[in-house]
Amino acid sequence: MKSFSKVLCMGIITTISISAYAGTYNKEIVLGHMDTWSSDTIGLTGTYYFGEVDDSLGPLAEASFLSPQSSVGAWTSQRTKENAPNTEKRDQSGAFGTWHSGNGLYLSAGYNKREEEIRQPSGTVTPDGTRQWTTGTLGYYINDTTTAWVGYREWKNTTVGSSYKQTRQNVGIKHLMTLGDSHLALQAEQFQATDNDNWDYTELETKATYYPANNIGFSVGVLDTNYKDDLAHPGWDSTGYSLGTEYFISPTMSLGMTMNRTEWSGGNSGRSQQVAFTSRF
Repeated sequence: MKSFSKVLCMGIITTISISAYAGTYNKEIVLGHMDTWSSDTIGLTGTYYFGEVDDSLGPLAEASFLSPQSSVGAWTSQRTKENAPNTEKRDQSGAFGTWHSGNGLYLSAGYNKREEEIRQPSGTVTPDGTRQWTTGTLGYYINDTTTAWVGYREWKNTTVGSSYKQTRQNVGIKHLMTLGDSHLALQAEQFQATDNDNWDYTELETKATYYPANNIGFSVGVLDTNYKDDLAHPGWDSTGYSLGTEYFISPTMSLGMTMNRTEWSGGNSGRSQQVAFTSRF
């Protein structure tokens, strides 16, 4: 966490010195840290928009939603987990792109890769598999403040001798409404995953974000997960709850925090928290 704090402070100082607010932007960087149970994850995402995103149309956090532009981007993350007596390390990265037609239709796609290794107390390092997954989304803006989409993900374990494969389909909708001088964003998305190893499940995620002002938002969310075969996965069904906020210190820089709690049907529960720093220029 200390190393992340140093990077975060350097990012803030750099952004203050180079950012000039002009009401539009076409580049965005998000630096985040997640602390969940016995693991820590640091991630970095960068997005380049081919057109200028207008952030004057509503809440600053919804700028790219209200002013959609074609874009490309990349991300990377590293997770370290203490799993006594070993330490697990997970490196992930990916690239993505979105094309907006200009008349409401948009397409997006992505390619992602994950590599893991286990480090034993003796210092021995053992690779623990490579996973790859591709994503695709077809969406349409019903109007300026409402969009719906369908998506697809294919996940493969490319470790030698493994034939694990999973596909996941999703449908979603998002709407941003005006409430006097404030705004309310509502979003719902349903997922259905099937694979060749009896791990089929469905998820329903709902989220609401209230913006009392354009530079700050407060969100609540629920994620409900259900496995098809309860006998094979007893106690695996879960419900996750999230509370979050994002505050724009300036129109080009924000800090956000999210708290999560997950409760499993078997009686266990866990908590996690995430902080993120966003810079636009």
